Amino acid sequence: MASDTDKAPYKAWLAELGQVMTRRDIATAMREYVRAHPHLWEPDDDPDTRGRWMKGSSAVKADVLANNVRRWIVDGSVPFQTILKRALISVVEEVVPEVPDSVRRRWPGQWEEFADALKAADTSNRSGQKRGGAAAKRKAQQDQAEKTANVVRAAGRPDDIDPAEDLLLGSSLFDDALPPYVARTADALVAARLADPASTPITVIVGPPKSGKTRSLFHLLSTMTPQPVTWWHNPAPGALDTLITRLDAVKNDPARPDVVILDDAGYNGVTPDTGLTAPRIRKIADLTTSVVLIVHSADLASWKDHATGGRPASALETMTGIGASPALVNLLDANTVDYSAELDDTELAAASQMLTDNDTGDFEGLDLTRLAEAMATVDKLHAAVQAAYEHGGMRAALVDAAIDATITDPAGSDIDWLQTLTQIHYRRLARNARWKPAQFDTEFDEWATTGFSPGSPHTILTRTDTHTPDGVAGERYRLLDALVPRLRAPDRDLTHLDPASLPTLRILHTTNFLSAHNRHHTAATWLLPVANRGNSGVVAYKLGNIIYQLGPETIVGGHTATGWWAIAAERGHADAAFMLGLVAHEIGTGDATVEGHTATQWWAIAARHGVTNAAFTLGLVADEIGTGDATVEGHTATQWLALAARHGHADAAYNLGHNAHNLGPDAIVEGHTATQWWLIAHEHGETDATFNLGITAQRLGPDAILEGHTATGWWALAAHHGHANAAYNLGITAHKLGPEAIVEGHTATGWWALAADHGHADAAFNLGITAHKLGPEAIVEGHTATGWWALAARHGHADAAYSLGVTAHKLGSDAIVEERTATQWWLIAYEHGHPDATYNLGVAAYKLGPDAVLDGHTAIAWWMIAVERGNTMAASNLAEVAEELGSEGTIGGRTALEWRRLAGEDDGPREQQQGP
Repeated sequence: MASDTDKAPYKAWLAELGQVMTRRDIATAMREYVRAHPHLWEPDDDPDTRGRWMKGSSAVKADVLANNVRRWIVDGSVPFQTILKRALISVVEEVVPEVPDSVRRRWPGQWEEFADALKAADTSNRSGQKRGGAAAKRKAQQDQAEKTANVVRAAGRPDDIDPAEDLLLGSSLFDDALPPYVARTADALVAARLADPASTPITVIVGPPKSGKTRSLFHLLSTMTPQPVTWWHNPAPGALDTLITRLDAVKNDPARPDVVILDDAGYNGVTPDTGLTAPRIRKIADLTTSVVLIVHSADLASWKDHATGGRPASALETMTGIGASPALVNLLDANTVDYSAELDDTELAAASQMLTDNDTGDFEGLDLTRLAEAMATVDKLHAAVQAAYEHGGMRAALVDAAIDATITDPAGSDIDWLQTLTQIHYRRLARNARWKPAQFDTEFDEWATTGFSPGSPHTILTRTDTHTPDGVAGERYRLLDALVPRLRAPDRDLTHLDPASLPTLRILHTTNFLSAHNRHHTAATWLLPVANRGNSGVVAYKLGNIIYQLGPETIVGGHTATGWWAIAAERGHADAAFMLGLVAHEIGTGDATVEGHTATQWWAIAARHGVTNAAFTLGLVADEIGTGDATVEGHTATQWLALAARHGHADAAYNLGHNAHNLGPDAIVEGHTATQWWLIAHEHGETDATFNLGITAQRLGPDAILEGHTATGWWALAAHHGHANAAYNLGITAHKLGPEAIVEGHTATGWWALAADHGHADAAFNLGITAHKLGPEAIVEGHTATGWWALAARHGHADAAYSLGVTAHKLGSDAIVEERTATQWWLIAYEHGHPDATYNLGVAAYKLGPDAVLDGHTAIAWWMIAVERGNTMAASNLAEVAEELGSEGTIGGRTALEWRRLAGEDDGPREQQQGP
């Protein structure tokens, strides 16, 4: 994509041309060139544009073409067709053959020919130098994919597939056959999506292992009438491209699959080159009726973590290799149906009834390898807990202890703490009984941690990983996840615990539970004695946070929220100082104080204790003063930003890069050039910095290597982390090479689809243009031309809204395109400043009558606005209306002659333009 800097010399040169020739004259001279060189239309012939420029008396008038010239001069846009570029170059070379002073002064020795300036500004320039290499790479990838064996695990209608053998759904409890089906609540949503593939062609079934995802899908497909032809994909790295090739080969075959299932989709990998990506999923959806992905919830969580920058990469190669992109995560999220391991009452009742009907006895030998068995086991575990409660004694006390431990030790509790909690509850339940440690050991070992079959992982208390999030190693246990929501109530009574005797970490966990259920007063009473008894800044800070939820002026233990934050700050808690700075800042006056300090003073304290956001904020405050050497709390803006950047603050490094860039390519700011700062920001996940590194590399040349990557390499890294402009630029680069060219793994439309997914309006508009050229019903990356234009219009793209209006207008005055009429689309385009849409609204109003009002304006009013926006046809129409009033008649204070001059017409009336 050409930046404004790239366009500047091109615009300056055209501005010089505009001083010598009128836009109408420029258009006329270009038309002469076009008609003299008709063979040049071949590379990119567009019948509509060709007709506007080539046809004799039926071609549009020069003043219409002058609108194109206006866009080139004012906006710095470049003609799309090669012949129009050459025509413009021909006119400029003849009229302004020397480098204009405005260009020579700003870019001495850089631009010698207008053709070079146009090329630099051109976002559709066709290079083609790497086309052969890209094609060879693509062929090699396809060859490798063809070697992937068994790309389809099972194929045919469900009746033709053995689910026990082909899909491994058999169960030992049912003699390795398929267990009777237990309906899931989520089935209804999946069934609805399968029944309406036109609106929901992609479905993503997400859940933990053994949660019934594959079993449910097979059941739903089996019950559809008629049964669809299904392909169950066998996942493997590189296999998706082979699947796409095979789907493409049978796309016109009556036996082609109706549904493609990517079971265990994560095993395909998520690397951009061969793995699971949003464009590949869309491509599969284009080649079949429905595509269903089955994804483990842990995999999706991991991909989200990476895509949002939550997982640090030790090296650039590692980050590239993981490859999970925001586009992939967003696509999966948008189409997800959850199959939870926590079973609702309806599912549990169905599972229990199913097992009862099948006379499974007391579940002896239950291996828990399938959903129905697991559901029944959880149900039985819950029944065992209920029986323990009814009986009382040691088992009931142990269950209550386990519930308490889910609050005080959410990652898992050690046995000693469980025994302590059990003893507390045992005294409550059996007041006169003697505590028996041996009985606790027996119930713990032989009841709470034993499953209903040998080796079963489903027990009331399950052993957790010894490396827990709170850093405490050792044997730890936690209540079975599926039992927690059944047993732990939000109003759990914890009065039997003594906050004064609990370690700080358990108190913090407990107050987190209380606060999460809006029990802030109770949480504050838990924290208060701990905050008063020691020097922990963490507890004082947490207490301040809870009091702030109750109201900034609420007093607990003699202090408001800011008072406790000040105590925490005195005890060395830097985040408390940062919060105090925010409170002072919100007051709105620069010298306002909170707990004795101004906002910048608190932030300086926080910054010196390692809070990078505080240093970054101080840098912004200093920068707002407007002088480069202004200081805030002893440092300039760049010094504060450098402090933040050196502690890993990506935005600070990015801003320092911009500061250096503005000073020149080799300028040093706080010890680094722009490129070096952006590289630091990139390494900390700042995708704008990654994008800028691509821009810098592009300016060095198409094959230039900057810090290990070409421009497209940098943009691919940014694009796979959700940077829309990077994906758009990659699309432009691929487009220059040709419609089938591959750049960094995707065609132009593939990259533009990725950019459009992240809200890039120009990308969506370009996809619409691509689809439009293929025909009104053509599908490109999942949408027709109007579908893409509607998406672009919703993101404020005026040309897209205008194009939708033109499309609707051609279908008839009341035609609806993408839920709106032509007039409604033109109104949207008008609101975004589109002159031609404004003109067309005037035409629409005029057809209703000279004085008719359309959306608040008459035709004359619409045309006057259009003239202000540069539309010369509107001036011609106003001249016609003025002439009808007589020689002295005026419209908007101008005579017909004056309107004609504005329209660029000096030789009499013109035919009125009545349509787009």
